[in-house]
Amino acid sequence: MAQNVFPDVPLPLLPLRSGVLLPEGSLTLTVGRERSVALIQARERGQHFGVVTQRDPRTEDPVPADFHALGTIAKLTQVLRGNGGDALRVTVEGVSRFAVDRVTTYEPFLRAEAHPVQSERGDTPEAKVLAEELASLVREVTSRSTQLDEALRMVDKPDAFADRIASIIGLEPAKALDALVTLDVPERIKKLLGFIAEQKEMSELRQKIGDDVRREIGKNQREYVLRQQLKAIKE
Repeated sequence: MAQNVFPDVPLPLLPLRSGVLLPEGSLTLTVGRERSVALIQARERGQHFGVVTQRDPRTEDPVPADFHALGTIAKLTQVLRGNGGDALRVTVEGVSRFAVDRVTTYEPFLRAEAHPVQSERGDTPEAKVLAEELASLVREVTSRSTQLDEALRMVDKPDAFADRIASIIGLEPAKALDALVTLDVPERIKKLLGFIAEQKEMSELRQKIGDDVRREIGKNQREYVLRQQLKAIKE
């Protein structure tokens, strides 16, 4: 289960235009909006705040209706000055889920009343069997890496393991958000199995199409060379 760290409320709140931070995951963000910069400047490394994802990345000054109410408590790990202006380059680590109850303050940055959200059925036999199945599939389709090895050592903790895998397999934002809001751990793992199976199928399809194209190009080249040779003979 993810570490249960919940800051005092009202909770500082950072809306992301499109990214999704998952518990057990990390993100590096460019923070440039005035409220977002103010929030980061008010935090120190190691401190926590809430991260939520906007429904529409084009919204410049989001209000509660503009972002998903379920988000992730983030730990600030690094802040660097951006390439220009007041923008900051920020790295955060996801800690645990939370839900926004009510935004209480908008300036100088958003603050909200919020409460922790716990996963469900993470210790059931079903969750543990599904976690083993997820580990097996990930080993099959993912290149070996230190990050993956560390994740696989968490397989006996299905809740945290599912979140860690979801954070490293490169899910598109909509699917990452689906993983975030699915509190039932067996159901979350089943979705991840489906997502990875889709990725595997698409990868195999791309490989097949690539092989077919290369074979066709090779055939056309051979036919061209043969025609040129026959032409030379006739001349």
